[in-house]
Amino acid sequence: MNWTDDAFVLSSKRYGESALILSLLTKKRGKHSGFLRSINKKNMRSIIQPGNLVRVNWRSRIEESLGTYNLELIESSSSNFLYHPINLLTLSSICSICNEILPEREAFPTIYNDVYNLFTLFSNYKEVLISKYIFFELEMLSVLGFGLDLSSCVVTGKKENLVWISPKTGKAVSYDIGVDYSNKLLPLPSFLIEKKYSSDIGEIYKGLILTGYFLKKFLYKELGKDLPLNRMRLADKIEKIKNYDKKN
Repeated sequence: MNWTDDAFVLSSKRYGESALILSLLTKKRGKHSGFLRSINKKNMRSIIQPGNLVRVNWRSRIEESLGTYNLELIESSSSNFLYHPINLLTLSSICSICNEILPEREAFPTIYNDVYNLFTLFSNYKEVLISKYIFFELEMLSVLGFGLDLSSCVVTGKKENLVWISPKTGKAVSYDIGVDYSNKLLPLPSFLIEKKYSSDIGEIYKGLILTGYFLKKFLYKELGKDLPLNRMRLADKIEKIKNYDKKN
């Protein structure tokens, strides 16, 4: 068996003295693991940094085995993000979530495209990057069967004044219906309904809390895990910026 594909590096785990088990997000085959041997050869350690885009050739006698990788660097996404703490947290959060949540060897073209667009997004505006990241998390929930319904009120079916979401059902709630028990609902930022980027860091923070809540409820709880540490640090970082902006 032999195939070649483009892929993003997600994670690596040492195997013996000179090999790794490398997890990749491939374009055509989804998350895929394989052996990478001769990791001590020149530049290999810089190539296998999480987030890097590589061209991978996979070989194996049978399709079901782990197989062996050969890699060629296409783009060093990790170095592009290196000196921007928020960007780097975003990159590492994406790699962790894809690695921990996606099933092995099952293609998700929209997830690959979202990751590609995020990792090749060179923007000085953190609001644009994090807005796009939140849409990635919404898409992750959707493709795995836990999509949120932000289109209409769960009670009335109306599409106006949607300001909350039910933490139980993941469905939108209008102001009139939810006002009396708003403390039990999650705020629904309007940019998620409009499917546009937000310039309001407070609304972006609400979006991170929203998607983080449902990632944990529907996906991580089943694994007996909390959200990845880098994902929690990203939310903390945005919260600090939000609080700083309020004071100033």
